[in-house]
Amino acid sequence: MASRCIAGFSAFLILFGCAEGASTAGSEFAGTLVIATTADPDILFPPLVSNTPARQVTELIYDYLAAVGPDMNAIGDAGFRPQLAHIWSWAPDSLSIAFRLDGRARWHDGRPVRSDDIQFTYKLYTDSTLGSSTGTQLGNIDSVSTPDSLTAVFWFRRRAPQQFFDAASQMMILPRHVFGGVEPDSLRNAAAEITPVGSGRFRFVRWVRGSSLELGPDTSNFRGSPRLRRVIWSVSTSAATATSRFFSGEVDVYEPLRRENVAQAAANTGVRTVSLPSTDYVFMQFNTRDPRDRRKSHRLFASREMRRALSMSVNREALVRNVFDSLAVPGVGPTVRAFPSTDTTLEQIPYDTVRASLTLDSLG
Repeated sequence: MASRCIAGFSAFLILFGCAEGASTAGSEFAGTLVIATTADPDILFPPLVSNTPARQVTELIYDYLAAVGPDMNAIGDAGFRPQLAHIWSWAPDSLSIAFRLDGRARWHDGRPVRSDDIQFTYKLYTDSTLGSSTGTQLGNIDSVSTPDSLTAVFWFRRRAPQQFFDAASQMMILPRHVFGGVEPDSLRNAAAEITPVGSGRFRFVRWVRGSSLELGPDTSNFRGSPRLRRVIWSVSTSAATATSRFFSGEVDVYEPLRRENVAQAAANTGVRTVSLPSTDYVFMQFNTRDPRDRRKSHRLFASREMRRALSMSVNREALVRNVFDSLAVPGVGPTVRAFPSTDTTLEQIPYDTVRASLTLDSLG
């Protein structure tokens, strides 16, 4: 392998070289991409997906109505990339959005994707007996109507910045004819035995649990066939094993690069590192309530001055650098820098042990 890559999953479509509308000629297939992972997907049924490998796989098998773009904007509809819906329109009062499906869209078994699939998907995600974690985030959607076979209209309870995101990119659309015959309270078990049938640009091929999972191209996909002949998730028993397999050339892509591997990757001419925005963040939270009586305030941490003094005592820059090397930066609040709505100019509590000591002394 001439060049391998450590990268986040959001870069995979770029690595695939699978621009939409690409030729489906067999001679243009680029080969096989092997991705290192340390865990099997938990399930390949989108409403119940909870781990990273499962989301990576299902987002290639299934489609959203529209996907969040590279800038990761989730406010309004700017930057979203059409998938099953090729156009959409807002009502004048912004309380409904009509999505027009691409009439060429087909499920992998050849049946057409229709608006009742979108309505079915919404009802399934929000069915309390199924218990999808995503369903709790869809409370602002009142209902989905289907005025015709290619139009799905989402109706909202109130205006909100993420209306479009909730409708278009929270739910991977499911085929009603595959899952509609199973009661929602039985799907948690039944879905694990049903071969995934999506509308995405990759099809399910095989899954050997504990070893590997393979997808192949949907060569007749309405958005164009991807260039890769196969995508394989190769499961390792540990991060150390996955890292070793990557640097030895057994696999092509490995995402969770650790700080101790940064120098090794930089020194390896056959490896390319790609830094991508992440939505992960770590924080320490003060418990401001008395643990013995939640009705009362904590005798120390309820004090804003105390909390600020303790924050000023921590050198966050050094802490992040020591733990993550160049792979992370200090946070700017209860949000992440990857979101375009994040104001990275917000003034931060400084690292100042002198002021921290003075404040703590004043508090007794």
